[in-house]
Amino acid sequence: MKIQVLSPKNSRRDLFLTPKSSSALEAAGTVAWNLLGRQYTQEELVCAVREADVLVTGWDCPRITAKTVKAAGRCPGLIAHMGGTVAPYIEPELYSMGLRTVSANDIFAKSVAEGTVADILASLRDIPYWNAEVQAGRWRPDDHGSRSLSGKKVGLVGYGTITRYLIPLLRAFETDIWLYSGHMTPEACAALGVRKAELAEIFAECDVISLHCSLTDKTHHLVNAGLLRTIRDGALFVNTARAGVIDTQALEEELKKGRFNAVLDVFDEEPLPERSALRGLRNVILTPHMAGPAADLYEPIGMEMVREIERWRDGLPLRYEIGREEACRMTAKG
Repeated sequence: MKIQVLSPKNSRRDLFLTPKSSSALEAAGTVAWNLLGRQYTQEELVCAVREADVLVTGWDCPRITAKTVKAAGRCPGLIAHMGGTVAPYIEPELYSMGLRTVSANDIFAKSVAEGTVADILASLRDIPYWNAEVQAGRWRPDDHGSRSLSGKKVGLVGYGTITRYLIPLLRAFETDIWLYSGHMTPEACAALGVRKAELAEIFAECDVISLHCSLTDKTHHLVNAGLLRTIRDGALFVNTARAGVIDTQALEEELKKGRFNAVLDVFDEEPLPERSALRGLRNVILTPHMAGPAADLYEPIGMEMVREIERWRDGLPLRYEIGREEACRMTAKG
């Protein structure tokens, strides 16, 4: 079995393909590594595809198209993606050409769900602020104004793998969970123990609003100025999805009023520019696109993708397969 690692040699690839997981990969088949320190050109990519049974991709890889595969004269049997969404890296047409795809999307999603709960609790308890106060020598335990998640009305926007993991975590706090999703029926929501709600209802009535939808043409600026103006005073708005789902300028204007709090992990421009109006706002927690996966999961993810390659080689069921329908619902921007 011939395995082609398309990710260029850099620190991002090395997060997943550590010495341990790289050795496991080389034990699984004959591995050709991209040693160029850059993405392959289209001509180099065609040559790599022509020689490979399995392609290993990551965040720094070019998109593999039907044109690429046709030029190569053959379609690889499997792509193992060291990331979550596969939509930026493969064309859906490849599925009809016999390609199978696996990714760490499920592992990423579980970690993002965990990170979302951490974000919610950190904001409700105002942990960053009180850490700064104690670090500066100030001690005011009687006027901390912290709030509990217990019993709160939580609105989730979008239903996918992250939301599937997040719902049980939120249920542990006896929250009242409302869900907005275009493909979930009221009956399916009821089976999850949540209420199907309209987007306007969630923004106007929920104590906590958390975004988990992919970024597509349909969801671009789904959260607009009109919706943001309806958020309740004292509510919490969390975005660990994609910045493009929100009209950022409208969000900045609302947050400047101090009516509600926010935790933002993703931004239109990353790193967040120094000129950003979000910096310095007392009611906002900013994190650097780190909701998931947690750093200690990188090597295990690499190992799991190697195991998937071995399962495919041995004709065994794949654990992390991404079908065409799921891939088409994923964010198409890495």
